[in-house]
Amino acid sequence: MINVLYVILSFFVIILLTIYLIHDIIDIISYIKNKKLKKSSSSHEDDKSSIYDESFSITKEEMNNVEEWEKKHKKKCKPKYTGAISVSQFKIYFLTTSIGVGAYCRCEYCGKEHAIRDLDE
Repeated sequence: MINVLYVILSFFVIILLTIYLIHDIIDIISYIKNKKLKKSSSSHEDDKSSIYDESFSITKEEMNNVEEWEKKHKKKCKPKYTGAISVSQFKIYFLTTSIGVGAYCRCEYCGKEHAIRDLDE
């Protein structure tokens, strides 16, 4: 009788240990999947920085290009009034078409435009 109880008890212990082992294996697998997912999403973020998104943002290189053009153009075209805060003589606008999104910077005083991101590219 005692031998039968030991066998039954050892059987339940083996079942419990197996359940804990399976639970640990599932945790390890989910950890590996999450790690791979984070790695792929971070590489996707790196790729995303070179692609223009739907919010009409411009890259840092394009902004540097705009700032250089503004400095050169301000020497040629003097604004009549620049006293208010956040009033600029330059406006950036986007032209959306079926073939892409063009970005342009325009001087509000003389109307001269500079292509930040042209549709021909």
